Amino acid sequence: MRRVVLGSGLVLLAVLFATLVVDRSGAPRDRSEILLTRALDSHYEMSALPRGTLEVDLDRGCVLLSGQPVVWPTGTTLESAPPTLHLPGGLTAEPGDTVYGGGGHVPRSVIRGSSNVDGDVDSALDCARAGTSVVFFAASGAAMSVSPGMLLKSWVGADDLKRAPLRGTLEIDVDAGCVLLSGRPVVWPAGTQLTTTPAEIRLEDGPTARSGDIVEGRGSSLPAAELARTTQWIEGDLDEALACAPAGTEVAVFRSPGYKMTVSRG
Repeated sequence: MRRVVLGSGLVLLAVLFATLVVDRSGAPRDRSEILLTRALDSHYEMSALPRGTLEVDLDRGCVLLSGQPVVWPTGTTLESAPPTLHLPGGLTAEPGDTVYGGGGHVPRSVIRGSSNVDGDVDSALDCARAGTSVVFFAASGAAMSVSPGMLLKSWVGADDLKRAPLRGTLEIDVDAGCVLLSGRPVVWPAGTQLTTTPAEIRLEDGPTARSGDIVEGRGSSLPAAELARTTQWIEGDLDEALACAPAGTEVAVFRSPGYKMTVSRG
């Protein structure tokens, strides 16, 4: 579930302020060790679009994006029960959702050595593997977006998968959090979007598909065991997706970009 987008290495961090974990009673508690955020008066931004799957472990005090520590936009807060990240502009994200927006990646040394980072930086870095870079979002939360975790997406190029035909009937169950293709979990091309009202998939090149429609494209049908939980090229909640189908069911993985995918009404 990890996607690395390389951004500019030239970064100055602005003053960051403490964020809050809000419980159901509405009483805020100072938990600056949970989130790192940016100040609005920064004069330096990056032009990349970092993205990844949100992971929240309140017991360990970790909020990660595809395993990477994160400096979130100003005003980002965390609700603890259930874990919900509240982003600028009214966006919310739950564990398993894909979050992306303007910003980039910076080395750990930039964060660790900066006096402009508020919070327990060492603990935040300890949440991730050694050597992992830090996701750095724009202070204003520019171009932020959240994609439901039930939508798995890949960044596999055209030559990374077999060019076998893939075809099946789309099944979307919003309540169960499942998107299947003839009973198989699906990894869609990177530009795919999912809406829940109405429940439909919008493919990368424009066509939309709803439950009962036939979706065709090219890619591979892979055993679930081959989709390692630490994969670098899948976004979304892989475990939940696999739980939607019987054990041993293969996964339909479309190539990305999703050129020449078609939809016919079922």
